[in-house]
Amino acid sequence: MIVALVTGLVIILLTGTSTVKAEDKNDALIQAATEGNLVEVNRLLSIGAKVNAKNEEDSTALMGASEKGHLEVVKVLLDRRANVNAKNERSTALMKASWVGHLEVVKVLLDKGASVNTKNDIDGATALMKASWEGHLEVVKVLLDRRADVNVKTDDGFTALMMASQGGDLEVVKVLLDRGANFNIRTKDGGTALKKAAGSGHLEVVRLLLDRGADVNAKGYNSNTALMEASRGGHLEVVKVLLDRGADVNVKNKGDMTALRLASTAGRLEVVHLLTAYGARQ
Repeated sequence: MIVALVTGLVIILLTGTSTVKAEDKNDALIQAATEGNLVEVNRLLSIGAKVNAKNEEDSTALMGASEKGHLEVVKVLLDRRANVNAKNERSTALMKASWVGHLEVVKVLLDKGASVNTKNDIDGATALMKASWEGHLEVVKVLLDRRADVNVKTDDGFTALMMASQGGDLEVVKVLLDRGANFNIRTKDGGTALKKAAGSGHLEVVRLLLDRGADVNAKGYNSNTALMEASRGGHLEVVKVLLDRGADVNVKNKGDMTALRLASTAGRLEVVHLLTAYGARQ
């Protein structure tokens, strides 16, 4: 009995291996990759951890390393034939790296064959959408250079341009527009990039979209216009720009509400005064 224990200890000391369960090795690999522990990743792979195994969250080691930006770990995993396009319902490794803005990881994944236009299963978002929402300009440029579809939609009809517009990142919006983003695409509920920017109070994005020809009076599912969204949100300067660009101050939505009534209901007194000065009626 003692001899067996000693023998087993000697084997572990000499080889660095033991009778660890396969699933434990795999979970340890995913954790080590996520933590950026390159030495441990190499060790676990050498004793049989499966490079494409998934944990309880349905994530792989490559996904974990990519999300955290551990470039050297990502390279090792890919060299050991990690599936670059493995996915769970929310993401691929490329989506994760794009979301957080790890530019060099994004480049390596693309060089190894990552599918740039893959959608997730939960809402149909792509890597470009995730990078655009977070304002990662250089990642957006690389994805577009690799032929990311600039006008692809989520299940609800959102585009990368809408996400960047709502997020207020002017430079990302510019790049998307320069690469052919359609500013008049509508979501299922009638939202546009202009309405997203106006409702969020992003003045310079609103100006840019109008300069590029966005329809200032486009209506949504509930017939709200950009002016209504900005008025309800209390975004005074946006309201003024929209009015100066021809927004209809007295148009009504399906609920028989005007921009003035929406502003008044929301307690946006400065907007109420401005709308009234431009001829708004209840």
